[in-house]
Amino acid sequence: VIDVAHPHPMEVDRCRRLASARYPGFQSSWDDPPLDASGCERLNQALTRATGVWTASQYTADSIRTFVDPTIQIDIVGYGVVGIPRSSRRLTYEGRYLFVGAVGLRKGIPLLLEAWGRSGLASEGCVLDVVGTKLDPQVEAVLAHSTGVQRHGNISAEALSKLFQQADALVSPSYCEGFGRVLIEAVTAGLPFLATRTGGVDEILGPDLNEWCVDVDDLEGFTELLRRFHGEGSSRADYVDGVLSMQRHWTEEAYGSRLRSAVERQFNSK
Repeated sequence: VIDVAHPHPMEVDRCRRLASARYPGFQSSWDDPPLDASGCERLNQALTRATGVWTASQYTADSIRTFVDPTIQIDIVGYGVVGIPRSSRRLTYEGRYLFVGAVGLRKGIPLLLEAWGRSGLASEGCVLDVVGTKLDPQVEAVLAHSTGVQRHGNISAEALSKLFQQADALVSPSYCEGFGRVLIEAVTAGLPFLATRTGGVDEILGPDLNEWCVDVDDLEGFTELLRRFHGEGSSRADYVDGVLSMQRHWTEEAYGSRLRSAVERQFNSK
């Protein structure tokens, strides 16, 4: 049994090409190095030899079936995290948006900044906090000249927790994710997120809330997502309520239960 926490390398390459076609000047900031042909072959052999496979998301499972074998039996075991108490977050909307992750092309930073500029939210007093280690001088230069953006590099856990408490929404316009752990960190904090459909986004949101995500590389869609969250107070409140209702599904305990079930199914079948 193999725990696959990463999309198939050929899917990663597909996403890299998609992102690079829109933002060719930022190719060097893609933070996921390609796997060479021999490494990819060894991975494929391991997957086909496995008695059973589980992955963190349907997206990752689909990439394995597409590039390895459509008949592989795969269990989906979404992750979980230790929750942050909801009582620590304020409830009033102040137009504060938060990005946490590798600051580069794979995470969609160029698209995020373009959508942020197009949305006009900065002119209405909104703030985008960008948290993550520095990867590319060109990306940093664009960040430095983007209106309404506050840049945070290597910060403490306490400072990051404070940003989660201050934020109204997490933003995640990523091109490629195995799961997207920061999304359930947001959920357990009672914080809604605006995201592209990669990794575990569909599983986390479910059919009732999937209006709050858009397709990967959809600049216009992500721009409109920002505007809608900012402008539609009642829809925003409903989304927050929906996030609170799903918190229990993404705890450390819930993950342990899913993992035990997957292992038991595998061994009982043999």
